[in-house]
Amino acid sequence: LVQTQRLKIMEYYEKKEKQIEQQKK
Repeated sequence: LVQTQRLKIMEYYEKKEKQIEQQKK
């Protein structure tokens, strides 16, 4: 369960980072 939660969190942060990068451009 912990691993799945960690994966979801990683994906969530990756998406946020991508959105921020797009906003900067």
